Order: sequence, then C-alpha cells, then structure tokens
Amino acid sequence: MDHFSSLTLLGAVVLLACLALVFTPLGEKLKTPQRIKGFGVDLEVSVLTVFVLIGCLLSLSTFYMQMRNFESSIASAKSESDGLKLALAQAQKTELYPNISLAGVDQIKDAPKLDWFHCRYLPHGQKDWIKADVLPGIETTTYRVILRNITTETNIERLECSDDDPKTQRTWTKGSFYPLTPSYELKKQ
Repeated sequence: MDHFSSLTLLGAVVLLACLALVFTPLGEKLKTPQRIKGFGVDLEVSVLTVFVLIGCLLSLSTFYMQMRNFESSIASAKSESDGLKLALAQAQKTELYPNISLAGVDQIKDAPKLDWFHCRYLPHGQKDWIKADVLPGIETTTYRVILRNITTETNIERLECSDDDPKTQRTWTKGSFYPLTPSYELKKQ
C-alpha cells in the first residue's frame, strides 16, 4: 500500500468516525462550539467540525498528489515518445555508396586521380553543399561516392564531381534524383 492510499484510508476513517460520533452522546459534547485562541486567532468551532475538516483534507490531499504524479507521468511519457521518434528517424537514415562512371572517361589514362577527385551534393531545399567522400569504384574508371543521411524521401538536386588537377580541371554533374528510388530504362528487343 503506497502513501497515497494510506492517506485516503486515514481520511475516510476519520470521516466515518465523525459520522458515527454524531449519533452518540459523546458526539453531542463534541458538537458544542469550543473557543480557540492563539497566534492572534479567536475562533468558535466544534471539535467534530475540526475532525471532519481534517478527514476531508487527508482525503483531498491524496487526489492532489495523484494528479501531480499523473502530470509527471504524462511529461515523462511525452519525453520518451519524442526520444523514440528521433531514434526512429535516425534509424531510417542510411549511407549510400553508388558506383559512378564519368562521361568521356573510358580508359584508365583519362580517369581523374583519386587525390584530385572531389564530389559534393545538394539535397533539395538546402543551401549548403555536403561533401561526399570518394572511394575507388568497381571498375578502374569508376568511383564510389558516399552519400550520408539518406532516407526514402531524400531528393538530391545536384551531384557534382570535379577533377581538381590543374592540368585537366573537369567537372561532371547529375541533375535531380532520388538515390533510394532507382529508375531503369528498358531497351526494346
């Protein structure tokens, strides 16, 4: 039994005892007003009334404490819910490693050196470009670009890769695309 229940039970016992005393000879004595003086207060009140007020206060204080406990439970549940929503959003993000080929680069001698090759992408609705790390690709003339924090709704407005070698300085771009929604062009037979 918790302290909330014990206060309610004590309040109910005091109220029942007061109710029982009303019908006894002792109740008549307790109903007569008594004069209480102290701390600048001068009251005329019956002892039975004081006990009824004490019983009511004990019972009602429990409701107040339970409501406060209920409010704190709601606040902690909301906080936990927000944390779970954030965790779910983070769990739905992924890294993508697409293999890219560059137009006009068919031979290894034409391929940009990895040290000079840089890529970046611009997600839809953002102003700042995001740097994408570049790794060697599956074939000698391809590269793998690391796209981070990608969800099924991510739309990349522009992917831009550049060869920063002062001798060649070339740039390749890809327009708007959804990285996790591939599209395939089928050829007629």
